[in-house]
Amino acid sequence: AAMADRVIVLDKGEVVFDDTPSRVFSHEEELVELGLNVPQATSLAHNLRKNGIEISEGVLTPADCVKEILNQRKKL
Repeated sequence: AAMADRVIVLDKGEVVFDDTPSRVFSHEEELVELGLNVPQATSLAHNLRKNGIEISEGVLTPADCVKEILNQRKKL
């Protein structure tokens, strides 16, 4: 995901998503419903956002996730 410029997700031959990796993987719940997983760092960031921690969309790598968490720590 971190190396791609574009991700296309198909479901039964129909295009569901066609965008940058960060935009496609921001739809974690929909992707899981389709039987697909997102990068672990993306899932962690999504769960942090659901719990009220302001993590940016578009987290793809562990380094991105650490950077976002440290940025939030500075705000506290």
